Parts: sequence; C-alpha cells; structure tokens
Amino acid sequence: MPRFDGTGPWGGIGKGLGPCGFQRGFGCGYRRISRKDESQMLKEYIEDLKEEIRETEEYLKDLEG
Repeated sequence: MPRFDGTGPWGGIGKGLGPCGFQRGFGCGYRRISRKDESQMLKEYIEDLKEEIRETEEYLKDLEG
C-alpha cells in the first residue's frame, strides 16, 4: 500500500502482498496463484476484516461510554 510495506492504507491491516495486492493482472503484471492458495488468502483476509470490525466496534463502544 502507501509505503509498500504490507501495512495497508490505515496501518497494520495489510497482507504483505506488495504494492499491487493480489496481482491478478490489474496493472502490475501477472502472478499465477493457484485456486487453493487464492482461496486460503481470501479466507485469511475475511478473518482479518472480522477482527478489524470487532476492534472498531470495541472502540466505538468505548467512545459512547
């Protein structure tokens, strides 16, 4: 992402996949990823998003008192 260090746009949530994300041919070349690997990456990404939502909800709860 911005610093190309895998931290993502808001810090700490990147997957370390480099400057072009999954690199499936969208502007940064093409990297072959097996369906199994891509499936696993997406499952991990979903779990990361769930964790981010949980942390955000906790923060909101703290803000609201």
